[in-house]
Amino acid sequence: MRCKPLFPRWCCLLISAQWEMVKGITFGYTVLLAFGFHYGGYGVMLMPYRGVVDAYGGKTAAG
Repeated sequence: MRCKPLFPRWCCLLISAQWEMVKGITFGYTVLLAFGFHYGGYGVMLMPYRGVVDAYGGKTAAG
């Protein structure tokens, strides 16, 4: 299941983004927040009970 390792990344990036804002570095805040929401959204899409992967034909081998 690929979505499990994405949740800690999402949490760490959001926490890091908040610390960047506290330090006054708004560019770092913006970048870390954007990547955090990217990982969070991608992780939600890969959750099996959401059915997104199955809707697109399931997991297939590239080739």
